[in-house]
Amino acid sequence: MELSQDFPPTPGSVPSGRHAVDRLADDLPHEVLDRIRVAVSELLGASTRYANRRGAERIGMRIQISPDMARIEVSDLETNPDKEGDLVSSEILGLSLWLVDHLVDRWGIVPTPGPVLWAEIDLPPPS
Repeated sequence: MELSQDFPPTPGSVPSGRHAVDRLADDLPHEVLDRIRVAVSELLGASTRYANRRGAERIGMRIQISPDMARIEVSDLETNPDKEGDLVSSEILGLSLWLVDHLVDRWGIVPTPGPVLWAEIDLPPPS
């Protein structure tokens, strides 16, 4: 299963992304869904700040659910090449990703082309 949605790089994208996660409610345990919502909020917030600096017009969010894991990816799309710059870690790292680090099982940053912020949550075995 996959959920994909694009957002403008504005603060309103954070609650919109969080609410989009509700489409997965029938397929995931409540505790996992809550962790995904918070991770989406924090990743979208961090990506929005960076996307604005780079002139991106959209942020992409993708959530892939496999039998054993949920993977969340957030990245800026359509970056303005005239405004591209090196990844500034202080813009990406900080309190948001500290929260992500304590909420998910794995996370990371792929610095190009977006960057892509990703997080993975292990799913409990089926009962």
